[in-house]
Amino acid sequence: MKSFLSILILSGFFLSCISEESPSRTDENLVQNLSTGVWEISLFEVDKINRSAEFEGIGFSFFPNGQVEALRGTQLLGQGAWSSGTNSGRVEVRLAFPNTPPFSMLNADWYQVFIQNDRIQLRNSSPESDNFLILKKQ
Repeated sequence: MKSFLSILILSGFFLSCISEESPSRTDENLVQNLSTGVWEISLFEVDKINRSAEFEGIGFSFFPNGQVEALRGTQLLGQGAWSSGTNSGRVEVRLAFPNTPPFSMLNADWYQVFIQNDRIQLRNSSPESDNFLILKKQ
């Protein structure tokens, strides 16, 4: 009985150490995920203020050539650029839209917090602000 209990405890310990993020957090995974399908903003929070409603109904298409388009249905609302890389061991994505609201609010270097095939959570923090961006595949 003691050996069964020991095995059960050890199994629980090792299973608790497994990361929730199935895909590894790499720049290639981020590019591959973003470059397929259309994404929507499920959360955009600026200094604890939810600004998600400003992007309701807008889909974002990220192209491998570094272009990003914002569309409502088939209507093109805005175009910008995106890139990814690593900085200090963190996977990052940079968004750059022209100075046109609401898209210009997304302009930042975002670092990846969580990634799945249909959900990517990003964060941008500095001494002045703490912002969150969650993208979900449509």
